[in-house]
Amino acid sequence: MTTELSVQSDANKALSLATALKNFDAADDYKDMRVKDHILPRATLLQPLSSVVMDGVGAAGNIVNSGTNTVLVTAREEGKYIVPIIRWIEWLEWNKDRDCDPKQKVVSRSTDPASELARRCDKWEVHINSEGKEKPTVTEYFNFIVAIVDDKMSDYESLYVMPFCRSSHRVGKVLLNRLYNTKILDESGEPVQAPMFYNRIAIKTQVETKDNNKFWVPVLGAAKPNPTKDLEKLIRIATEMRTRKHDIVERNKSESDDDHAGPTGAAIKSEM
Repeated sequence: MTTELSVQSDANKALSLATALKNFDAADDYKDMRVKDHILPRATLLQPLSSVVMDGVGAAGNIVNSGTNTVLVTAREEGKYIVPIIRWIEWLEWNKDRDCDPKQKVVSRSTDPASELARRCDKWEVHINSEGKEKPTVTEYFNFIVAIVDDKMSDYESLYVMPFCRSSHRVGKVLLNRLYNTKILDESGEPVQAPMFYNRIAIKTQVETKDNNKFWVPVLGAAKPNPTKDLEKLIRIATEMRTRKHDIVERNKSESDDDHAGPTGAAIKSEM
């Protein structure tokens, strides 16, 4: 009974607040916010050796907001979906000395498919690092801007950069192909390319083992169309993201990166 009264009280408080704010335009406080003022955090898949896990702040297998460590998807949790908005591919060349200054870990990077880095990545260029392990010199990232939603709430405004590389590189490629192969019918009944945001795709995480190392990877599930009532909002968001894409890609480059991703699980922002 106490619980029921508490729930009812919370509902009444929420209703009272909504009534009080009815004539108060909260959006007016942010009307002068510029495009460059917006920050897109990463949706980061935590590994066993991620610093926030080692510090006891987060749990391995969770996908978290890289800026706040707020959990977006709990390890092995069902019922979460990603809604891809835009995408790009990036190639990073790593410093062969893994003990170098963190600011020097990335030697060069490119988002140009015709670049020398992209060519070297395709040829699977590797080197032997300071620990005697064979590592790729250039890493390919599939980057997606996504909303993370469930069946109860569809917050498309909160967007995240979700990178797929190394242990999850194939998952990113599968996602890209699933999006590409999604067709809808036009007014004449002919199949046409569906927009990237047309479907929401189930996502969860699972643990895998390789060479006696345990690491977490994202797993894609079934897709289903987003509610028709949401399409107008999604079109607006996708259009805005397309307009901002160059700026988003450039700002994404300024994020810290780590070449210890994959089975070792040491990476924080580059481990998906």
